Amino acid sequence: MSIVAVLESIGDEPSISDPAWETLIDDHPALRRPRERTGINPFTKKPITLPARRDLAIVVEDGTEIGSIEWAQDGARILLVRPERAAARDALIQVARDVALRLGVTCDTEHDLVALSEPPADAHTLEHPLDKAIRLWRAGDKEGATACYMTAQSVGLAEALHALVSMADEPK
Repeated sequence: MSIVAVLESIGDEPSISDPAWETLIDDHPALRRPRERTGINPFTKKPITLPARRDLAIVVEDGTEIGSIEWAQDGARILLVRPERAAARDALIQVARDVALRLGVTCDTEHDLVALSEPPADAHTLEHPLDKAIRLWRAGDKEGATACYMTAQSVGLAEALHALVSMADEPK
């Protein structure tokens, strides 16, 4: 998913705090929290509740979701602004600028946003949570596999679910 803006602290100012961001999600008229989701655990085939991410804000305009604002997943203290569809880009950037103003940070729409959308060059050294879930499942650690799967779901990695389900039933 593309990134249309980055919200970050100005110069040596302190970074955006979790409490300030979470309070703003609740207070801003264009932001709402995502809802819990129900899914099927691919290992146990039983229903599970996937908790809503506390660091993610859904951006809404006239009752329609136009994008999201969330913490960068690499641990950087920046917020990434992602559109739901290209036509919503301008409206989303307006909300992002207002959010930045309220948080006292910059809203950068000129940054090398393509580079931010790509995984880091050393990403191959990190084990993806879904890969770990599969490894644990194959090793017989169903509880650990389920925990890794739920962690992956809670950080927005649902797009790999189909691959995970098909791989989970392969022989060890």
